[in-house]
Amino acid sequence: MVTTSQTLVFNRLIDTEVVIRRNAIRELLAHSSAITGLTAVVVRLVADRDEAVRATATECLEKIVKPGVEEVTELTTLLRETCDGEVEYWAATMLGRIGFPAERSVGALASVLLDSPCLAARERAAWALGQIGPGARAALNALRQIGHDDPPRLRRLAETAINTMNQRAA
Repeated sequence: MVTTSQTLVFNRLIDTEVVIRRNAIRELLAHSSAITGLTAVVVRLVADRDEAVRATATECLEKIVKPGVEEVTELTTLLRETCDGEVEYWAATMLGRIGFPAERSVGALASVLLDSPCLAARERAAWALGQIGPGARAALNALRQIGHDDPPRLRRLAETAINTMNQRAA
């Protein structure tokens, strides 16, 4: 359930005026407790045209934004619709933090894993699939497509995700 307070913050975070977005994201960062319900809008802000908004949004995602199960659909849609590597990275990160309940995002994560031009986003997609666990078994073929030509860290993350899925399924 979205509160009136969240709606007001949301509206300020998507405002066309950079100063309003900048102040809203800074206020969000000032919260001492975890913030839920605004994950996708904060993820979008990592691609904002204003550097201060981008930096503060990233800091919020690192420190106080806690994604909720109710946000899986919105994060998955965001992952499918973006062409920005930073947005892909953070959407995958938030889906991985949700874990097993994010299993309906597996197709979008597999697409990022195989198709994103952003290596960090591909790595994070592999990690997120591992965090989802057996619910991500539909992505096993995508994970197995990561081969010797791919960077070592991406290969390790894909192998770890496959192993995690197999261990949890046993």
